[in-house]
Amino acid sequence: MKKLKFIAQKTGLSSKEINKFSKFSVLGIIALFMTVILGCSKSDKVEKLPAESISAQEVENHVDEVKTEYKSVEKSAKTDTADN
Repeated sequence: MKKLKFIAQKTGLSSKEINKFSKFSVLGIIALFMTVILGCSKSDKVEKLPAESISAQEVENHVDEVKTEYKSVEKSAKTDTADN
């Protein structure tokens, strides 16, 4: 704090202005400290969603869909390189 007052005096501030500045600094530090404390104490509870039961048939259907999409993308990539 003394260092800040010393720097403020070198810049030509009056004693009233220096006191305002130092009060703001102390209040700012207190506010920052309170923010950190409140931020750390905040509970980070995440609600767990119930697991959905997926049948094996649905999984197989989804895998088949992904495979067909992959094949179509692969074909279009091959035709693009052949056209160039």
